[in-house]
Formats: sequence, structure tokens, C-alpha cells
Amino acid sequence: MARDMAAFRDAYQEVVDLTVPKLDFMMRVRDPKPGKEWDLAEAKLKAARLAGRARQAQRSSDASVPFSVNGGQIRLDPVLGWEYSLRDGEAMPPDALLATLSLMAGAIESKAEEAEHNERSLAGRVAAFVGFPLQVRALATAEHPSLAKAALATGIAAQVFAGVMATLIAALITTAVAALWKYANHDPQASKPLPAVTTPVPVPSTTPVSATPNPSRT
Repeated sequence: MARDMAAFRDAYQEVVDLTVPKLDFMMRVRDPKPGKEWDLAEAKLKAARLAGRARQAQRSSDASVPFSVNGGQIRLDPVLGWEYSLRDGEAMPPDALLATLSLMAGAIESKAEEAEHNERSLAGRVAAFVGFPLQVRALATAEHPSLAKAALATGIAAQVFAGVMATLIAALITTAVAALWKYANHDPQASKPLPAVTTPVPVPSTTPVSATPNPSRT
């Protein structure tokens, strides 16, 4: 949207560059430069087309300032009434209009940067995920009102599918991390069998018995 507003501003600048100011019945008007009538006509068509796109961007800006005409009785929109500056440069000076368009472009850029920062947070991601079915329904309803219910169902189905896939991916990642952790902490020496330890068994000593009779028993 900021680019659309900036593009319209640049197109309007081209229109101003192809004109020269002059007084006509006590009013400051801008006429085509000599030999630039055809170029001015094309530049006006381009500015008018881009004004339509800038109008959508203008609604997202809080910096739109209307111009007062006829002593404040009429208030002109800076985007829709841009051509009036060529017919009454006193009520809508081209320099002031260019400054207003640049102000709106800057305000939209600031909002875009803030939105991008918020979307990176966890709350922003959850909000975008929850609002996805409604966004699908709104877009489909704008194009084809009869598809509102189908669009909502499609959005919910897509949300459920995305949730299931996210759960499966999280489970696979958890399993893989656990396996890697177990493998990293595995001691290969612990799996080897310990060598068998044998305890020597004492053998009782035997005293040889003499074959000679005991003389005390004879």
C-alpha cells in the first residue's frame, strides 16, 4: 500500500512537471507546457489510475488531511480531488498536496513495519492462524457471495490440516532429538560383556598313611 501511495505521488509529480502556473480570472491554474499537451494527457490518465490504488492505501493511513475550498465550505480529499490543484492552486497548492501524499506513504510504511514486527511474535502467529478461515471467507465473499459457506469450510479444513501436520512434524522432531540424544550419550564400552572371573577352589591336602603298624598297639 505504501508503494501504491508513493507511485501515485510520483505520477502526480510528473503531471505538475508538465504544467506551468498562470493567473486565470484571479485563480492560479496550471496549463500544459508548450508542446507537452499529449504528454500531459497521458500523465493525467496514469495519475488517475494510480489514484484508485492509492485510495485503498489511504484508508489504512491516519495522516490524510483534506483541503478546504471556498472558505472551508468544501473539503477536498487529497487523493480523489488531486486534479483540482491544477485548477485552483490557491486552495490546493501542488507542493502541499505532494507533502500530504508523502506523509501518508510514510505513515503506511510505519504501520507495515509495526505489523511485520508483531506478526513475528508468538501472539501474532496464533492470531493469524486462528483468523485464517475468516480471511478466506471474506475474500471469497467479496468475489462470489454465494461461496461464503464453502469458503469458510475450506478455511476450517485448511486450518485443521495445518494443525495436524504441525503436530506430526513436532512429534517427528521430538522423536529424532530423543534418538540423537540417546545415541550421543551411549557408551560403547558399557555394552561389552565383562570378562569372567574364576575363584580358585582350595584343594584339601592329604597326608600319606604309613603302612608300618603302630608299635604302641601291638
